[in-house]
Amino acid sequence: MADRDEPFGQVGRRWFTGITRDELHFVAYDPRWPARFAAARDEIQPLLPPGSRVEHFGSTSVPGLSAKDCIDIAAVVPRYDQINAAIAALSSLGYQARPNAFNDRGHVFLRRLTGGQRSHHLHVYQEGHQNLLEALAFRDLLRSDPQARQRYQAVKRTLAEANPYDRSGYLAGKNEVVGELLRLALTRLRQDAEPVDRRGDARS
Repeated sequence: MADRDEPFGQVGRRWFTGITRDELHFVAYDPRWPARFAAARDEIQPLLPPGSRVEHFGSTSVPGLSAKDCIDIAAVVPRYDQINAAIAALSSLGYQARPNAFNDRGHVFLRRLTGGQRSHHLHVYQEGHQNLLEALAFRDLLRSDPQARQRYQAVKRTLAEANPYDRSGYLAGKNEVVGELLRLALTRLRQDAEPVDRRGDARS
């Protein structure tokens, strides 16, 4: 089947891109994934402008969660006008920019192939981008909440088995649970950001 670069998203928000084949192929959580991310981060960070950061997100960033064997990475630069220079620098590591994957100011997608297969998805974001904030909040919820993680895992498994060659059907089936979990993640993020007085009560 032909390789395609059609973007897809979560609850209408394009967090990452499509897979290389129509088949949805997940593997059990691989404990080597954090090390693969760390190795990529250590290559990427020196090429970014001062004040940038590199984040691991997506299913491979959540211990115990099955995923496609491709590391999702966010390179976050402080300003919009730094994105093009970052992309040019990252091409030296083999990351290929896919400028038509998103129509989303402040967000550009790149991929890296290993042995002809996608091994890394890299997203360059401007700091504060809403999709980045949501993706990281969703990741943090799944990392910290076993019930949310188990629910998401069960839905992914059921839909992948029911739609092995239907990416659209798989994603449409996930929208409801992803939407619920994302709202929970953002609610908790706001609560954590609220100031607390000396008695431990959140100030209005």
